[in-house]
Amino acid sequence: IEFGVGYALMEEGVYDPKTGKLLTANLHQYRMPTARDYPPSEVYLTEVEDPYFAYSAKGAGENTNAPTPAAIRNAIYDAIGIWFNDLPITPDKILNAITARDKGVR
Repeated sequence: IEFGVGYALMEEGVYDPKTGKLLTANLHQYRMPTARDYPPSEVYLTEVEDPYFAYSAKGAGENTNAPTPAAIRNAIYDAIGIWFNDLPITPDKILNAITARDKGVR
């Protein structure tokens, strides 16, 4: 879920419009979330025997990446009534959208 939160709210690849060069090519410029960006969470593990995989191992985290940005986008819409069609949905984008809505700009 954490990676989905970062994708939805923070991580943004910025490209030079003339050259197509990636401008956020390092971790100083490409903002990724840290532990301080997340609320406390609890993890519950369920052990299930699986004879087809070594040590009954299964992938677990990847499945939550896809729905997380959509859930965050829908929560923002429920809160302020504005749809966002591109990610990340940053505080600046939210503030600009609210300001534009209040001025009657579409």
